[in-house]
Amino acid sequence: MRDYSGDIADAIIEQLPEEYQIMFSKDELWDQLLRDSCDLLFVLDGLDEIDREAFENSDLDNLIQGKTMYGSTVIVTSRPHEFDAILKFCHPNLAITGYTSNDRDNFIVNYFLDRVDMGNKLIKEIQSKHILSEICQTPLNTILLCVLLEENSEKLPDTITELYASLVLAITKNYCTTRKGVDIDGDELPDDISSKLCKLGEYAWQGLRENRLIFRQSEISPEELLLTGFLAKNVGVSRIKRSKTCNFLHKTFQEYFAGLYISSKLNDTEAVGSDFHDIVEKELYTVGLFVCGLLGKEAKLLVKEFSKKLENKSDKEKFELLLQRCLLYVHESGGHEAVASIVASELPTDLSLKSIGGDYTLTNPALYNQNQPFSVYLDHQSVSGLCSVLKNSHCNSANPTGIQHLILSRELQKSHIRDVLANLSENTSVELLDVDIYSVGPQTTDLSTVIERCTNIKDVSLSVGKQNSETDDQLADLLCSTVARLFEGLKSNQSREKFRIIINDSSVIWPFPNLPLASLKDSKLAELEMQIMSMCVFVEQALIDSIGELLRNNTNLTTFTFLIYSVAPKRNIDFTTVREALEQNTTLRCFKFWFCSVDGPPVLKACCPDVTPLFRALDSNTTIRELSFTISEPCYGICDILRRNSTLTDLTFFFSNDVGDLAVNVLWALIGHKTLHKLWIRYGGSMCSEVLNCLSCAVGCNFDCSLQIVRWDTLYPRSVHVNASSLETLRDSLKVNETLRELHIPPMACTETEYPELSNLVLQIKESKNQQLSDLKLSLNPPEKRAQSFPSNEKHTIKVFGSDKSKGPAFIVEDGNVRANEDVLDSMSERERNSVLHAIKGHHDQKLVEIPQNILKKYF
Repeated sequence: MRDYSGDIADAIIEQLPEEYQIMFSKDELWDQLLRDSCDLLFVLDGLDEIDREAFENSDLDNLIQGKTMYGSTVIVTSRPHEFDAILKFCHPNLAITGYTSNDRDNFIVNYFLDRVDMGNKLIKEIQSKHILSEICQTPLNTILLCVLLEENSEKLPDTITELYASLVLAITKNYCTTRKGVDIDGDELPDDISSKLCKLGEYAWQGLRENRLIFRQSEISPEELLLTGFLAKNVGVSRIKRSKTCNFLHKTFQEYFAGLYISSKLNDTEAVGSDFHDIVEKELYTVGLFVCGLLGKEAKLLVKEFSKKLENKSDKEKFELLLQRCLLYVHESGGHEAVASIVASELPTDLSLKSIGGDYTLTNPALYNQNQPFSVYLDHQSVSGLCSVLKNSHCNSANPTGIQHLILSRELQKSHIRDVLANLSENTSVELLDVDIYSVGPQTTDLSTVIERCTNIKDVSLSVGKQNSETDDQLADLLCSTVARLFEGLKSNQSREKFRIIINDSSVIWPFPNLPLASLKDSKLAELEMQIMSMCVFVEQALIDSIGELLRNNTNLTTFTFLIYSVAPKRNIDFTTVREALEQNTTLRCFKFWFCSVDGPPVLKACCPDVTPLFRALDSNTTIRELSFTISEPCYGICDILRRNSTLTDLTFFFSNDVGDLAVNVLWALIGHKTLHKLWIRYGGSMCSEVLNCLSCAVGCNFDCSLQIVRWDTLYPRSVHVNASSLETLRDSLKVNETLRELHIPPMACTETEYPELSNLVLQIKESKNQQLSDLKLSLNPPEKRAQSFPSNEKHTIKVFGSDKSKGPAFIVEDGNVRANEDVLDSMSERERNSVLHAIKGHHDQKLVEIPQNILKKYF
């Protein structure tokens, strides 16, 4: 398409043999083509090389869209991202993927038929370097590498720029030897030769600015440039208007020489600024790539121009392309800090690097809405650039956020995991690192080093998931070894004050191992939090004892949080070691200890431990100010302990369904408490009015608390009734209270006849409250909303299966009634039966699902 002048008929006539050119006039030819359009094939080869002005003045866009020559077949070849608006009309749209590894190796073997050792050396070198492997996907680059190896067997290039620079040097040396009779040793060229190459670059850049790939030989001066070996001389294809033209051996050579010319003008700030502006605005990305490779750290000026475009994230496709290019530019520039830090300042705070089918993508679902997350394809060179960006992502006054959350997927190659972790050692912005234990398994030493050196990392999330060949014990061992190395990093760093570990387990059943928490007894951490989230976790006694040993021996911890979601511990778990440690501890200020399911507090007492004995530690410990617990047993003894306490300031309770009335007793016990400032209660059951009455009494007594009464089970609000008397009491209490700042009450339910009166009372409460109560949440669920969310005449059936679904469900729960299939239960292991029992989360009118006693005694 280089010679296309803008007229389809002219282009066809010019390519016809001479005897046919005189047979038809232009109009006759066009009419004949229109009549036979369904039998025509148009091949537009190299559309990206066409002159833009010629394209805009032609009917090519109509031809491609099928508006002219209707029914004809059109094949278009073009570089990616060129003429995207037009190419979208091509169906199908295919991409040439280039050489596979087998294609590449076969070509090299055939190229070096007489020098097998040299061919094997090149193949081995390419296989050992991801960058070279990627470069060789382009057949032309594979040829160039073979040529370079013949010229210089010592070192192969690591970047595209190095590849073309080496090839230009080799061709230039050959020119000097054959044309000038001068042999050149080393990499330095004579000044006059360098000047000629720069002049060649000036023509290259001028042509690209004008989207011109063909030059008249007469405009090339000095004429000697035509002999350098970089320009191909030819005669125009037109048989009517013959012209002597020339063009670069390949468009990529023209782009390299343009980059060489631009980089030579670095001291001319105004001229270079104009060139950089044109590279960005005209989207001459390959020229920019070569400029970055030639300038190194000085490429920051060009990258800064591109980064300005990254500020506009509204154009998703353009943002993705620019981000990919910027990461590639960072790699090409050698990963210099000056270049990488510019890109780092424009990246989103949350990034996820994943690999699907060997293709790498960088995503950030939080940047756009859920329907439009950005997803950037990365090659190995771009991943290398990302590593440099991570290394130079820092929190400072110029960039107060930086990359804060980094997720590394399991599918990433181990070498890339290692590279990312190595570069994180100098990062000062990432606070949360999410990795998979299979990814870091062999690199746990790298993870330990990162945790030791990067005090900015305060959260590590370890993703766990059973693979086909993994046993439960193997999975537990792998997790233990990973966490142990992570703890080594925590112990080695004496300046980190807080840290959180989240373990996400997607497997169904597995025993939770004894994590070496006790090994942190000498660490300087002041705040430590561990969360374990799984489908089903069986906690062993050794883990609880390890917590006790940590709390007994560590004198630096002021905050300790231990949370397990979807727990199914043994009923005989003994918390004595933890209680005794709390009684002796004099430094702990905050203690949170939760055993609950993902959807709320435990709903099956058979699967929940009794942690209330830990409350007895409050009689001896006078330093704990903030306390948080899940309560699954009707242990009313804690009320007496709370009445005696005079140190707590912040208290959180999570009550399971069958001990909802305990929330009322706890509120009564806390009325008159001298130090408590914040109380947060989550409870089950249907005692909304009772809790409100008790709450009103506390409020009326100027109970100096930030009270939040939040329900767990809001899915079935029809049974959570409140009466007018309770709301009137609350209204009168809030009028006289002078200390309450925050009050959250969950949405309440009522009948259709009660709704008008109760709605009016809610409005009165909001209007008559004292001004100091700045945060009040109080609302009613409309009756029609309740009817839609849970129709009273609808039956709900839950089937709970074991690992082998072909045997049928182990339990069927229908409207709260449980039927057990003993044949299925007999075929299960004890662990699997406990998991199935734990999985039943069926509610009916907020009442606990009750398993028949004979089944519990026989199987659990």
